[in-house]
Amino acid sequence: MKRICLVIVLLLLVSDVSAQGRRSVLIRAAQPHDSLVRAIEQAGGTVTHRFKHVKGIAAEVPDSAMGLIERLVGPDNVGRDELIPLPATTDPRGGSVDGEAEADDIVALDAGGVSIDPANYAFNAALTNVAPLHAAGQNGAGVVIAVIDSGFRPIKVHVAPSRIIAPGLNLVQGATEPPAISDLNEPHGTFVSGMAAANVAFCFSAAARFVVVAEFYGAAFAGPPCAATARLVPMVGSAPGASIFPIKVFPAGGGGAPTSRVIAAMEAAIDLRQKFDTGQADGLNIRVANLSLGGPTNAAARELDDEAVEALINADIVPVVAAGNEGHSSVTTGSPSTSFAALTVGSANDHRHEQIFRAQFSAPCGLASTPLEMVFACAQSYRPDTNVQISEFSSRGPTHDGRTDPDVVAVGSFNYSQSSGGATTVNFGSGTSYSTPTVSGIAAVLRQAVPGATARQVRRAIIESADASKVPTADANDQGAGFINAAAALALLQAGNAADSYDTAPFTRNLKANMERAGHKVYAGPTSLHFAGVRPAQVTDIPFVVSEKTEQLFVRIHSIAADLPLAQQNPFFTDDVFLKIQSSVVHNDDMRQGNVPFLPAGEERLYTFTRPEEGIWRISPAGDWTNAGTVSYTVDIWTSKETFPQHSAKAKIGNGESHVYTFDVPAGTAALETRLTWMNMNGNYPISDVDVILTPPSGPVVNSCNTNRTPELCVVTEPVAGKWTARVVGFSIPTFGVPTVGEHYTLRIAADDVVLNLEGK
Repeated sequence: MKRICLVIVLLLLVSDVSAQGRRSVLIRAAQPHDSLVRAIEQAGGTVTHRFKHVKGIAAEVPDSAMGLIERLVGPDNVGRDELIPLPATTDPRGGSVDGEAEADDIVALDAGGVSIDPANYAFNAALTNVAPLHAAGQNGAGVVIAVIDSGFRPIKVHVAPSRIIAPGLNLVQGATEPPAISDLNEPHGTFVSGMAAANVAFCFSAAARFVVVAEFYGAAFAGPPCAATARLVPMVGSAPGASIFPIKVFPAGGGGAPTSRVIAAMEAAIDLRQKFDTGQADGLNIRVANLSLGGPTNAAARELDDEAVEALINADIVPVVAAGNEGHSSVTTGSPSTSFAALTVGSANDHRHEQIFRAQFSAPCGLASTPLEMVFACAQSYRPDTNVQISEFSSRGPTHDGRTDPDVVAVGSFNYSQSSGGATTVNFGSGTSYSTPTVSGIAAVLRQAVPGATARQVRRAIIESADASKVPTADANDQGAGFINAAAALALLQAGNAADSYDTAPFTRNLKANMERAGHKVYAGPTSLHFAGVRPAQVTDIPFVVSEKTEQLFVRIHSIAADLPLAQQNPFFTDDVFLKIQSSVVHNDDMRQGNVPFLPAGEERLYTFTRPEEGIWRISPAGDWTNAGTVSYTVDIWTSKETFPQHSAKAKIGNGESHVYTFDVPAGTAALETRLTWMNMNGNYPISDVDVILTPPSGPVVNSCNTNRTPELCVVTEPVAGKWTARVVGFSIPTFGVPTVGEHYTLRIAADDVVLNLEGK
């Protein structure tokens, strides 16, 4: 979709509600929307949101109305209302990435009576350098952070009840859906809120596995009000005085949130801030918005939710957005973190956080059979590298349109907050969801400390003051400007050296050119690269162009060697290579290397991909983050061209056009495979959206190739024999930056891998 305002002209309508279903769409259109809304309703559609601060609406419309809508608003202004998933991470080594421990008692720090020196909640506050601000009384007091997430669970008091602004705002419809503040809510938003604004401490038994390792790092210590046999463990967010306003967009039962609902949440935050600014009683001093969420995008920075982020910052609200958990390959940050105005946050992994976690929850350290006195040594052996690393899951840049990304990083691996369980249950979790509120809290502290600074200045100060040296293996597309440094950001603001602006950027139609403009070299043709001295968690991402008519892509990794003697390597896994191979799908986690991502010294492995998607694949070996030392390896990449007809049809299609093909499915077919691919479209920006809708001679229509993904791939098992119809639909084919209207595609339909002949168009 394109940022453009078009005059809406109401056309003569003939309602023809398609039997092939309805689409949830986002439509960019100038205000007022009245004539467009009438057109949609007369065509059998329903408008679900009329946006105020971005130029557009959300609607559910029949397939048959799509052509009409595109004629009304232009082909660049219609896109899917994508479902943004509830964020999640997994441990590539298996096991859990989250856990919980039970404390004996909880102590509220807001009420006074217990003084916790900032040095005692040591390493997270020390890493972000926010402890000096807290010591000076700058803790975010008076600042409201809007947490656009899954709501808050009031059984948790790590954020004082007086600082959870009731009733919050629930945007999830349904008679049985609990309100924004309810113990029935999904726990993600509660954990997020604690990372920003927790201010409690817990008493744990001195013999608890949690305490055995935490005490070594100063995260647990003896003292009142805990008993002599217990240890006090503070849980202090980066803005322990800030207030949280929960805006609920994720349902209590789990699942995703439509993009339109997230946009509505951002607009609600803007409305509340504007009411506050004009002195209205129901306004709120929202000065930071936390969005620990995101999804794929076909047009980075140019979707409606990207523009809603710009509306936030222009309303003087700092928009802090998670980069995503789709790393470690490049071009995996998603929307709305790709907005020009977003303060995009990636995740770092500190050895102390990981060792505390592994001591409790990961075999062998967390097993009951491991003696308590050996737990600390075990955790150190599990993660021997003491450098701050970029988390293996953290999404990386550049953006699809050629900007380095994320903007900054903070610790997002094995963080400590509250979410599930009872009032004294503490939780551990990982994801850019949890590095993001750490930065949101720091933004709140800065807004309290320098109240005259604008949201744009605060964002700029946080980025320009970040420490690029704290993560020694990271480049600008891993960490942006670097690890956040709150005290340095404050100094920039106080000196008046933070510009009151955010940057936009041009783009080219070619992803390769965009990536290389952002400093990320792209390879093509037979390639052999040797990497030596690769440090733990250091990624050697290799973008590789897969061209049209490629029959097979080959990736071979060999000559793997560990530089330390075996006795000095990680005793559990040895020092090895952690490999990910990402398809040409951008802004997503589409790994193809199979189930053996960890390759030890001496291993050699060949990966073969038949009929690989055209575009830029990313072959992404890395030094395993659990390595004790450096490793070396060689990667060879080459392709072969097709020697048989790979497609059934090839054509050019424009926005809103439909091509209809018929074909015969033989009796006894076990699997009917459909594959629709743009000719190098995954190597372009933006990515157009084309769909295939299959109609059998009897039975329901097949819509599994009617998605936002390119290529469209679907398989029908035991299909009905007879004459089928395939309808190719140009759903969203932007014209901006395109020299000619329309894009070329290839369609391959095969019965048990035998390519079928198609008739028609």
